[in-house]
Amino acid sequence: EDLSSSEQKILADGLPGLPDTTCLIFIHDGKASLKEEVPAQVASQGEIITFWAPFDNQLPAWIMNEVKKRGKSIAFQAAQELAESCSNLEEINQEIDKIMLFSGPKKVISTEDIRALGLPDASGDFKDLEDAVWRRQFSEAFSQGHLLARMGVRAESIFPVFERIFRTLIMGHYY
Repeated sequence: EDLSSSEQKILADGLPGLPDTTCLIFIHDGKASLKEEVPAQVASQGEIITFWAPFDNQLPAWIMNEVKKRGKSIAFQAAQELAESCSNLEEINQEIDKIMLFSGPKKVISTEDIRALGLPDASGDFKDLEDAVWRRQFSEAFSQGHLLARMGVRAESIFPVFERIFRTLIMGHYY
């Protein structure tokens, strides 16, 4: 959330009085400019660490690493197809969650697994089902469900779609 100039000044003025045992994490969109009050004060009192999102050509390796952290491996081609079909890291992470559930005890995720699950930009995929539910076009949602079933997608692999819908609804209730 963006802070007004007066809010930034109040925050910056309060930083020097914090004890050394305090650990604060500020999330700044883009590169923090040391000309701004809060980043300048943070830099003088502590440390600014920048975390860059991976570039497009680094996404398959990033996906492979994320899957490895979760105890499985993924073929490079499968990671590349997943990277090309998603628009951001959040969507990639959600797709990895679905793949982990979909693949069950299988240790290596293949391109066939990715395609069977349905890529986010493909026709007859989970995204179309989710969009239809959000638009309250339930006949379209049922059509997407039947299409997924004809593609061989197991019913339990659709649960993450509804979990995401309910999570979004619940989070929207609190904000």
